Amino acid sequence: MPASAMLKFAYVSRDSRGRRVTAIAEAQTRQDLLSQLRTRGLTVVDLQEMNASVPVSSDSTQRLKSRFSFRHRRVSAGEMAIFWQQFSTMISAGLPVVSGLESIAEELENPEFQRILKEIVSNMWNGSNLSQSIVRYPKIFSPMVVGLITAAEESGSLPEVAKQLALFLENRDRLLRKVQAALTYPGFLAGFFGTVMVVANFWIIPKFRDIYGGFNAKLPWLTEAVFAMNAFVLAHFLWITLGLAALVFVLVLWFKRPAGRALVDKVSLKLPLFGKVLQLTAIARFCRSLAVLVRGGIAINRALELAQETSGNTLVTQAIRESRDDILKGSKIAESFKKQKIFPPMLVRMVSVGEETGNLNEMLERVADFYETRVESTLAMINTLLEPIMIVLIGGFVLIFVLALYMPIFGLAMTARG
Repeated sequence: MPASAMLKFAYVSRDSRGRRVTAIAEAQTRQDLLSQLRTRGLTVVDLQEMNASVPVSSDSTQRLKSRFSFRHRRVSAGEMAIFWQQFSTMISAGLPVVSGLESIAEELENPEFQRILKEIVSNMWNGSNLSQSIVRYPKIFSPMVVGLITAAEESGSLPEVAKQLALFLENRDRLLRKVQAALTYPGFLAGFFGTVMVVANFWIIPKFRDIYGGFNAKLPWLTEAVFAMNAFVLAHFLWITLGLAALVFVLVLWFKRPAGRALVDKVSLKLPLFGKVLQLTAIARFCRSLAVLVRGGIAINRALELAQETSGNTLVTQAIRESRDDILKGSKIAESFKKQKIFPPMLVRMVSVGEETGNLNEMLERVADFYETRVESTLAMINTLLEPIMIVLIGGFVLIFVLALYMPIFGLAMTARG
C-alpha cells in the first residue's frame, strides 16, 4: 500500500509501569497499529482514526452554542444511573473508555449532558484520565463519584465500580420517587384548596356581600366574620402579597445559611410521622453510599468523609463527622456510631458484625435495604392517613364557607314565612 494510503491514528495507552502514553501514529490498518503497540509493551486505552472521530476544534462553535442554549437543563439521577449502567456494560465488554463515552454521548437526549461528555472526551484526548476529567463538573459528578472513579482507576476495577454506581443511583432515585409520590396527592389537595379560596375571595364572596347589602338585614355573626375578612384581604391585597413574598425570600436566604439549615433539619426530624421517615431516609442514603465506597476500595476514613454529604441532613452529617474523628483517634466504627444518638441501634449492631466478619459493605447494604423498605411502608401508611384527614379538613372549611354565605338566605326565608 502506498505511503499516501497510510491512515493516521491518535491513541492513548499505558506502559508496563502504568504511565500514560498519548501519541499519534500511522499504520495501514487499525489492527496493524494495535499489533505494533502490543509489541512495544503498551496497553491501548483508546484508539481512534483522526479523520473519523477525534474531537477537533471545528466543532467548538457548536459546543459553544449548546453551552448557552441548554445551560440550565439539569442532569437527573435517572439519567446518571442509565449513563453509568451503559458505561459499565461497554467497558466490561472491552470497549476503551473514551470510545464508550463517545458512544453514550451520541445517544443522549439531554443536550447539556451530551456537551459535558464531549468535553470530558476532549480532556481525555489531551492527556487527562477519567477522574481528572469529571472532577471539573462537580454539579454532575459528586466528590463521592470522583473518589470512587479515582480508586477504580488505581485498582483496575472501573467496570465493577461503574456498575455499583448505577445500582446506587437507581436505588436512590427509586426512593426519591416514592417520597415524591407520597406527597403528590396532599400537595394537589392543598393547591386545589388554595385556588378555590382565591376564586371565592375575588368573585364569590363580593357578589353575595352586594346582594345582602341591598336588604339592610342583620346578618349572622359567621357571615359578618367572613365578609369582614374578605374586605380586609381585598383592601390590603397588595401589601399582604408583598409581605408574604418578602417573608418567603428572607426565610429562603436564612435556610441557605448553615444555622438555618441545621434548625430546619432538627425540626423536621421531630415532626409527627414525617420525622421518622426523614431520619430513616437519611440513614439509608448514608449506608448505601458508604457501602459503595467501601466496596470500591476506599479507606474507611475517606469513605466516611465522602459519604457524610449524601445523607441530606445536617444533623446526620455532623454525627458522621464526629464519628470519623473518633475513628481517627483509634475507635472502632460501631463504637463511634454508638455515641451518636441519631444512629439506630440496628445500624450499630450490623456495623459491629461487619467489622468482626470483614463484610462491612454487605452489612451496610442490608441495613440500607431494611430502612428503605421501612420508609416505603411508612410512606404508604402516611399517605393512607393523610387522604381522609385532608378531605375532612378541606370539607370543614367548605362547610363553614357555605354556611356563612347561605345562612342569611335561610334567615330571610324564615322571616318571610313569619
